Amino acid sequence: MRRKKKGGKLPKRALPLYVLAALALFALNSYIKLNYFGNAELFYSDAAFRYRYAREFAYGREIPEIDLRAQYPEGLKVRSLIHLTMDACIGYSYRLLAPLFRYPPFHIYVKYFVSIFSSLLVLGLFLLTLAAFGSPTAALLAALVYSVGVPSYWRVTGNYLREEFAMPFLIFALALFLSGLRSRARKRSLTLALLSGLCFSAGLISWHLSPFFLALFVFFVALDIILDYPFDVRQIATLFSLFLIPVFLASVLWPTLRAKSFLLSNTMLLSYWTIALGLISSRVNLSRRWRALLFLPVLPLMALITRLSPTNSREFSHVFHLLLYKALYFTGKPADPSRIPFDVRAIWKGPFSSTGPFTFAFADLLPLLLALPGAIIALRNKIKTAYLPLFLALFFFPLSLLVMRLDAFFFVFLSLFGGFALYRSLRTRSRWLLALYLIPLLMIGQTAHYRKLFDKFRSRFQKEWMGKFTAYGSDWERITMAIKNAVPDSCAILAAPDISAMVLTYVDRPIILHPIYESYWLRCKVEDAETLLYKTEGEFLQGIGKYRPAYLLYQEKFLLDSSRESIRYQVNRLKLRKNSLVYYLNFHPESLRALRLVYQTNTFRLYAFDTAAVALGTPYSPFFDPGLFPQNPD
Repeated sequence: MRRKKKGGKLPKRALPLYVLAALALFALNSYIKLNYFGNAELFYSDAAFRYRYAREFAYGREIPEIDLRAQYPEGLKVRSLIHLTMDACIGYSYRLLAPLFRYPPFHIYVKYFVSIFSSLLVLGLFLLTLAAFGSPTAALLAALVYSVGVPSYWRVTGNYLREEFAMPFLIFALALFLSGLRSRARKRSLTLALLSGLCFSAGLISWHLSPFFLALFVFFVALDIILDYPFDVRQIATLFSLFLIPVFLASVLWPTLRAKSFLLSNTMLLSYWTIALGLISSRVNLSRRWRALLFLPVLPLMALITRLSPTNSREFSHVFHLLLYKALYFTGKPADPSRIPFDVRAIWKGPFSSTGPFTFAFADLLPLLLALPGAIIALRNKIKTAYLPLFLALFFFPLSLLVMRLDAFFFVFLSLFGGFALYRSLRTRSRWLLALYLIPLLMIGQTAHYRKLFDKFRSRFQKEWMGKFTAYGSDWERITMAIKNAVPDSCAILAAPDISAMVLTYVDRPIILHPIYESYWLRCKVEDAETLLYKTEGEFLQGIGKYRPAYLLYQEKFLLDSSRESIRYQVNRLKLRKNSLVYYLNFHPESLRALRLVYQTNTFRLYAFDTAAVALGTPYSPFFDPGLFPQNPD
């Protein structure tokens, strides 16, 4: 009887079955997302802002170099700030495929594209697990865990996010690089490294958070070269050099990366130094201590380049500051907003909130319990190809606790080790390992009843996510109709950044603020404009004139919400005086000299900077009744 060869080679006869099974899981994940996506008619905040550009591509409209309507009056340099890769792919593919499907509404096409394309990550994870453990069964089980896990779909459904498009490329890139390290055929290994760089470049030109993922990957390569473990220095240095070629070209050729000086970013400087150190170490027999010492000079070089070319660091400084202050105030935002800078206050909410205990238990506890045995077994057996995903998992664990949106990365690696744990339970037939199969069954049940569970615990999620699930419904419909009727096409509207994005996309009026905070100057503008609302009317008019607004879209929460997620907290105006503009906007519009109330709904008020503007109607709303709020600000 012929003995089976050890290793991870896929049996040729079983290949079609494994491929079909992986495709079935890809289809399952797509179906789950489509089932919970909603109608996709109304995106919120930056999702709405970016969706507009996809729609422009879809209908063949030219994207201006400077979009005056998106950031009035100075205009937004679109390709310098925003990666349009995802929007262009969706828009152009719609033009190509729409005739085949009888021209579905564009928002319906987006729903299907996002759900299906983001599920390609299932196939990427299959390949990554195969590269890490050499077992197609483990790879299939990892893909199963990911497909039915809550974190694989709950940020995708009802949303239009860059990560939906970029993450499959990033995971495929890791899978290809690890396969290159695993391969014994030199030519194949080099080809895989180059393809890995191409995939990673696709992620870099699609999502502004991809450089952070690249930084962790480069850090792993640097540690490997210093320690000469787990991979051979010459091998990993050579493969990483090839990997970096497409990344370098993308940094030079892609306008958004070029505008952000990504070529001189700390991540790229670390990459250059890592390659140089690797090539030197592969030719000269250096001790670990010497390799570590030779690595140190890159640190002052990074500081110097950052000082001379601050563009890249300035664009992402708000994220670094957020992580720093979250580490300092791990339990949550301080009660006193002055203890953290505006940049941090502005984004410490929603997807940038910390992962609360209930959210963690709901989304990650079961996958973590499943993954821990797999990670321990990989360490005990010294499976070197598992060290890269384990390294990334160990980094993304605390990062995902600090910033909830990074859980999308953490869950990928939980699924990988969870699949390996399930695979080992099949091989060893250990009772306690077989009990692990209860976990994916529980995850399947959780996904089957996800909508009911989410609705049941909505208030718990809302509290931990530092956001309010506001369904604008008829209120939003009425205010948008009023804007269409009252506001001329060329008149700019001052509103909160999140709502401004919706006004631009769904009402097509110029906006002054928007929620793409990667721009340092935009963050300064938001702070200035929002702070002015809490000064006197005279000070407001004197300061706001440079932005040339024609209308103000006011919301009752500007005054009545003083929580740590409010605009009042954001601009450090928890204490107010009755002579502040926001007080008059909410309770006494008739006393304003330069602003006229044009229309109001239950929560919105539309003001014109023209006192001769025609009023459309002001139906009663309890939020604007001063008699119902006896404890008004002093």
